[in-house]
Amino acid sequence: MKLRIQSHRFVGSAVMAAALCTSVSTVALAADNATQSNASVSCESLAALSLPGAKVTEAQTITDGTFKAPEAKEPLKGLPPFCRVHVVVSPAINIEIWMPLKGWNGKLMGLTAGGVLG
Repeated sequence: MKLRIQSHRFVGSAVMAAALCTSVSTVALAADNATQSNASVSCESLAALSLPGAKVTEAQTITDGTFKAPEAKEPLKGLPPFCRVHVVVSPAINIEIWMPLKGWNGKLMGLTAGGVLG
């Protein structure tokens, strides 16, 4: 019985994670559609989002075309400018969202390790 309760808690967190991705991407799409004179939503401002059951731990603009993940040996190169947002959903689900700064089509592609990361 205890395992079932934990399973439901995880599913609830996963649903929260999916909703969070949608919320952050909606804010980013609105920022992409904003005019230059009304650029009220920046990538860094996403760090101040108040989200139930989740906390934005980092929001940064990457514009130099390279990104090195904390544990990676080599950086990724040739990337378009993007907004990188890291979120932790309670109890401990880490999500990272990368959104292009310009020309985003509004579509979201989610990738996962298939539950093998424990």
